[in-house]
Amino acid sequence: MSHHTEQTSNLIQELRLRRWARRNYVAAAERSVTWHPHVLDEMQQKDAELERLGHYYTHTPISAYVPLAPTTSHTLHEAHAAVSQPNIAYIRQTDLETTGRI
Repeated sequence: MSHHTEQTSNLIQELRLRRWARRNYVAAAERSVTWHPHVLDEMQQKDAELERLGHYYTHTPISAYVPLAPTTSHTLHEAHAAVSQPNIAYIRQTDLETTGRI
């Protein structure tokens, strides 16, 4: 592999690790020292950003989903009564003969 290609792949790997660190951010107390240095560095940068933003953002849960209030109530209904006979239209042979459908 050439030197330029190796540098490019290393940069791509670093950016992927940093993106992973942003998406999977955890508090400093929960981090492992065995994690990749780029991951730890990115999480430390995010710590600094949160500190600059202030107290409000450090206590706000970080989630990709926004919980929505239910708009309808869900109830369980009793089982439906069994159908006594199937609802199939029956056409007699003689009816087909008189209408000319055979």
